Amino acid sequence: MSLKVLICAGFALAVSCGGNPVGMPEPEGYEGYIALGWQALAEGNAQEAFDLFTAAIETDVTRAEAYLGAGTACGWLEERWEEADGYLLMALQRDLGHSAVHLHRSEYQVQDTMWTVFRCTDPDLPPDSLEAWLAMTADSGYKWVNSRIYGYLASGGFDTDLSFRFSPAAEDPIACLEVFNTQAWAPFPCDSARGDSIYFTAQYMGSIGWVSVGQYVRYNYASFDAGGDAGQITLDALAVRTVFEDLRVEGNDPLLAAACAQGLLGLAPAYIFGEGDPHRSAAMSLSAAQVAAGAASCAFGQKSFIYSWFLCREAGYGHGLDPESEGFLFALMELISMMQGQE
Repeated sequence: MSLKVLICAGFALAVSCGGNPVGMPEPEGYEGYIALGWQALAEGNAQEAFDLFTAAIETDVTRAEAYLGAGTACGWLEERWEEADGYLLMALQRDLGHSAVHLHRSEYQVQDTMWTVFRCTDPDLPPDSLEAWLAMTADSGYKWVNSRIYGYLASGGFDTDLSFRFSPAAEDPIACLEVFNTQAWAPFPCDSARGDSIYFTAQYMGSIGWVSVGQYVRYNYASFDAGGDAGQITLDALAVRTVFEDLRVEGNDPLLAAACAQGLLGLAPAYIFGEGDPHRSAAMSLSAAQVAAGAASCAFGQKSFIYSWFLCREAGYGHGLDPESEGFLFALMELISMMQGQE
């Protein structure tokens, strides 16, 4: 059974994890529609739940929970998967007052003569050696140091890939899955995003080097804006949006999934869907580990394997895996599947 099937099955069965709320009201006004909508979802009646939530929206378009419910119900209605985006975005807008995730597409920067835009942080290089090598040819505008670096690594038995760190030009990143060296026409999967920096590993490409002076590096990344204003509905919308991105067969957005999951984990490391609301929490079971697993599955599908592992570690899982081991990818798949079963 594939990883995608396991994730989909886990989400589809989540509705059966809670009991039905007791003493449900008749559908009078907004609150009645909301309560019955979550009950219908708990009973597996997704279309009925969707109709009840959209009735609640028609009753009061200013309140967030109805949009969250409609977006969540779309998870069991494949023909409505595309509609989920709009409902969940509106839930965030009504609860938070603005969008939580901002996607930045096709931003790029150019490596400078001293490699300080894309800064090499590889631990195998001797301290200050890179600065000395670069300084030898700084006035020329070109860096003929690739062979020197490669020769040192190869002769010392080190990995010839180099680790780099950079900061996006516009905003601090919450997620970035890969960068693209346009001169080499080569993607470099990212390792992690932390603070104001994105970390990636570049492979040696002969005369082109790694990320050498004058080379353009393009990247897509996401920033996050929620902070202390985020309520439970915002957290739930981020969680459901993450899982939806993994459910989609085509046209999913692994970067959005990673951003939603990382933002959620930063706000609520012990997240539980609908916490504090008996109707919502009875309708579906979804934990921080399951949200992280959804994002990790998306990244895995894009072959951003180290970033997928990073997402698992953000949720507290998989610290003992060895990315250099022969069985790393299989172990990572098993880890994601195990996390999907965590409540």
